[in-house]
Amino acid sequence: MADNQNQPREYDAVLGGQVPPPVDGLVLGGIEGVNRRLTSATIEQKVIALQDALKYGDAGLNLMIQALQDKSEQVKKTAYELLLERPEPKIKQTLQNYNPYLFFDCLFTFKEHSILVRAIAISSDGKTIVSGENNIINVWNLDTGEIKFKVQRTGLWMESICISPDCQTIIVTFRGLIEVWYLNNGDVKYTINAHVGQVKSVAISSDGQTLVSAGGQDKTAKVWEFNTREIKHSLEGHTDFVGSVAISPDQQTIASSSHDGTIKLWDLATGELKLTIEAHPCNVFCIAISPDSQRIVSCSWEQVIKIWDLNTGELQRSLTDSSGAYSVVFSPDGQTIISGCYDSTIKVWDLNTGFKKTLKGHTSCVFGVVISPDGQKIISCSQDATVKVWGLPDSE
Repeated sequence: MADNQNQPREYDAVLGGQVPPPVDGLVLGGIEGVNRRLTSATIEQKVIALQDALKYGDAGLNLMIQALQDKSEQVKKTAYELLLERPEPKIKQTLQNYNPYLFFDCLFTFKEHSILVRAIAISSDGKTIVSGENNIINVWNLDTGEIKFKVQRTGLWMESICISPDCQTIIVTFRGLIEVWYLNNGDVKYTINAHVGQVKSVAISSDGQTLVSAGGQDKTAKVWEFNTREIKHSLEGHTDFVGSVAISPDQQTIASSSHDGTIKLWDLATGELKLTIEAHPCNVFCIAISPDSQRIVSCSWEQVIKIWDLNTGELQRSLTDSSGAYSVVFSPDGQTIISGCYDSTIKVWDLNTGFKKTLKGHTSCVFGVVISPDGQKIISCSQDATVKVWGLPDSE
């Protein structure tokens, strides 16, 4: 067939028209040419056009902001990464309302564990990760991926981990025990004989003064004075295993969840029960409280993530996901929920738009997810014996 003389060749200049130019073609026409490529060209041409848009001041920036709504994830991601480097106040304001988690990829994988990784925690300065398998706990440098040290507790079975707000100590729970270690070397500071059976969860208050633990067989949550190790309250009322505990950032409320399907909210100062939420028809695996202390999120076998009003106990929203969630956490701004799922994926839920993104990389159930304090990284641990760090890839 003869060539169509009206079609542009590979290196032709294109002045306009309705036909998209070839990938290596050049579109003339200044800002209008950029706009035309962004509205009608291929994904590859749109990406090039976004880079060209930087040459055209406010008009170019406006086109890049519009590209954040493009149907192509690659185009949106390119626009976001280019805008992220801009100093203009209107750009910073725009990006504050845009969800960067939607562009996260796996940055690197820690493979030092030999079996499933049961729990994960991150320090408040964002520099240290602590991860635990059955009786081995690894302490990592988040920036370098190097192990600082590891601790092996022969004969003990690790259940949960948290780090004190001052980044001085690690709190690790085992069967019946809470151990507090120095973060710099792993030496044991003290031990508490806390519960009968498994200590399924532990949380520390934002001021570092109060510790809350969840007992398995004794069906209680207990409140401890962190420095003196004295018990302040024993929170009784659940009728089955207490699987998760959380403390509100404003230090007013303790939340506990149980295999009995309920969430109970307690007054941190007095230990009195505020209210009971009939949350799920089955085991409640994990709960987390929003940074503004106004909401609590829960997940269970039910394959529904639920968001509740922390003050009234009313259901605000349900997020249905057939993959099932085992762990949940709020982002630092409270606008996103991250869930670790049975099907080896991580789900990112934008609470403003309802958009859901799936992060893939693990090969088995994701037991735990945490977010760095600056919101720039997600860290996950899995039954596949790995810890993964997720974030925005370098745009180079």
